[in-house]
Amino acid sequence: MGNILIFGSFSIRDWDILRQRQQTIVEFLAQDFNVFYIERISAKNVGIIKTLKAVIKRFFLVRNAEKKGRFTLKQLYFVQLKIFPIQRGIFRLLNSKLALLQIRNVMKKYKINCFDSIIISHPANYVNDIFDKIPTKKNIYDCVQRFEFNEYFPSEVSFNDRNIAKKVDLVIADSITIFSEKKDLNKNVVRIPQGIDLKNYSKNRIDDAGIPDDLTEMGKQRICYIGSFHQSFDFDLMKKLAMDIPSATVVLIGNETTEAKEKLNCNNIIFLGWKHYTALPIYMHHMDLFVIPYLLTEHGKGVFPTKLFEYLFFKKPVVSTALPDILEYREYLYVTYTNEEFIEIVKDSLFNGRNKLAFIPQEKYDNFIQANSWESRYQQFRNYL
Repeated sequence: MGNILIFGSFSIRDWDILRQRQQTIVEFLAQDFNVFYIERISAKNVGIIKTLKAVIKRFFLVRNAEKKGRFTLKQLYFVQLKIFPIQRGIFRLLNSKLALLQIRNVMKKYKINCFDSIIISHPANYVNDIFDKIPTKKNIYDCVQRFEFNEYFPSEVSFNDRNIAKKVDLVIADSITIFSEKKDLNKNVVRIPQGIDLKNYSKNRIDDAGIPDDLTEMGKQRICYIGSFHQSFDFDLMKKLAMDIPSATVVLIGNETTEAKEKLNCNNIIFLGWKHYTALPIYMHHMDLFVIPYLLTEHGKGVFPTKLFEYLFFKKPVVSTALPDILEYREYLYVTYTNEEFIEIVKDSLFNGRNKLAFIPQEKYDNFIQANSWESRYQQFRNYL
């Protein structure tokens, strides 16, 4: 069995909080490979005292995910590097040396001379500094962010992003915009968009679950958005939508922010908060329409909506702003170019039954969903390893 090293974007603590592309691909990979997942370094999972102990004892930690109870994959290992939480100046140099030492210890323990692939999902400073010093047959950068335009990342992450994209053997991009940009840095770039985990969307399980308690008091005409309230979320559009359709209920599922609560303070806007990914299909089953209300900012142009195919699974109307990655699916959903058009199509769908999916032949629709499943996406991914 081969060995894969992944520089990840999550820790084991938040593995299920936001179920995304990375967790799904990792768990598929762990069925075919020994996967060593390096947890993202943050102040939450490292500290100065622990780091100093690690330096003195040259201590490293490898955790088999099976021991955590939530995981059943024997080949999935979580590696928590002991490095300084500060990643600039002299600490950057120290972190690079510490990280490389600990990864070599992992290789020694598991008798790995060379990884089959190294997959980079987050271009942290220490990752940028060491990834090409680790023996591997192929370096792959799985890029799903335009870091240059993301307000939550410092400028050096954007530099790392470009540098890694230039040096790796292959770049995998989820969005059209990222794909086009990375083509200027590396001749080997492929596009693998987001997908849907069909195992989580069992129709029998959804039907048997019944309506969730926090939906029972809501009327019909439920307009649903699931996701985060990031910098490209259009608060003005969503508030205007709610105010223009007072008989509808705008249901928002995701971690609430202070900004979202303040800007979306409206009687018919309901925050349901975060829901476990296994519960999302049950909530979605009881919605009437789904929306993707993102601004076409430089950040927004690089966003491939992670819930797109999950929305489409329910064959209910989906209304979106004109994101570049949405345009190729316009046969299946409504693409709008102004706020007025967005709201009018939502109204027409709610009150007059307008729905593009109603005219898609069943066989074509089934093939479309299957082609965009994570099972299909993983086979594409697997072919490039």
